[in-house]
Amino acid sequence: MLLALARDPGASLREIAQVCRLSPRTVQRILRDLTASGYLTRHPTGRSSRCTLTPDGLHRRPTRADPPPPNSWTPPAGTGTV
Repeated sequence: MLLALARDPGASLREIAQVCRLSPRTVQRILRDLTASGYLTRHPTGRSSRCTLTPDGLHRRPTRADPPPPNSWTPPAGTGTV
């Protein structure tokens, strides 16, 4: 859905739903979640709103496979080592 918005930022909710093969209600819920998470900014224009991608929100979350940040290691509890 982010790709559909990037390709056509002026697309209506119904157009996004058709491109993504989702119901308009599902698209509305996803847009609300993406806005709350900081991935999108919504700008009301009359009866509809236009969405723009927020570059700062597009950073992925760290996973277990990612290395830990430097100096973040702590010894396991009960080992007595520091």
